[in-house]
Amino acid sequence: MKFVGHRGASYALPELTMASITKALAVGISFECDLQVLRSGEVVLLHDDTLERTAAPWRADIGLEEEAYKTLVTTPTSSLSLDEVSRVDVGSWFDAAHREERVPPFAMALHALKQSPEASSLCCFAELKSVVEEEGGTGAMPEVDRQLVSAADSVARAHNLPPEQLVWISFSRAVAIEIKKRMPLHASLLIRHVHSTEEAWQAARDCVQHGLDGVDLNADPDLVTAELVEWLRRREKVVAVWVFRAPAAIDTPEVWTAMRDVGVNYFTSNLPPQLEEWRSGTAAPAPA
Repeated sequence: MKFVGHRGASYALPELTMASITKALAVGISFECDLQVLRSGEVVLLHDDTLERTAAPWRADIGLEEEAYKTLVTTPTSSLSLDEVSRVDVGSWFDAAHREERVPPFAMALHALKQSPEASSLCCFAELKSVVEEEGGTGAMPEVDRQLVSAADSVARAHNLPPEQLVWISFSRAVAIEIKKRMPLHASLLIRHVHSTEEAWQAARDCVQHGLDGVDLNADPDLVTAELVEWLRRREKVVAVWVFRAPAAIDTPEVWTAMRDVGVNYFTSNLPPQLEEWRSGTAAPAPA
């Protein structure tokens, strides 16, 4: 089972910044990133559809009046340019030492991956954010989703990453299908937050029915079972699992072990301190 850094090394550094991405790569772990498209056409790493949650409070040195700054950070990023987004400090909410961090372009993250000494064994899990709700994905694709898919496709092609180094993921089935059509050699996984065994199996069936390459489910040992993983594996599908924003109660050695033992391919983790010990086999055994 391979580990993927959730939003980079988001346990140790501000999420979806270049500091977070390069930290994950430096410790030999792939990274997951969320993608949004700007008004000016650039694809950037950002989880939310605004900057409000990760933006630093207004400061006089920002170069904007306070009200203008508040408007900037609450405006949907699809209505902003890269120049506008780049004015916002998205690191000091985590620690003042990271006040120079800005929302990075997708291209910058892929360049860092290509330059990593261990690039051949690492990959980027790129989530194409959708305006469609989790269980959506049917019918016509919203225009902003179509713009994101087109722009992300262009960035990826420009970097010419081999298929094993770039995996597309999305909660929107329509988006996952569209990117698969555009880049058929690269895996496209359907993300689902499942709450029952039936929902987990439905995600698996959807993936097979629509020609996707696998599923990416929340890491729940009660739902991601050996039977489910084996059913997908027999159909040559990938099984990945993920955890919530750091810290996550399911980002533990017990859950890592359970997922590895049932045959999960990828575990998207926040990279808690115990992870390296567990990977190296030096972690102390759990109390009897």
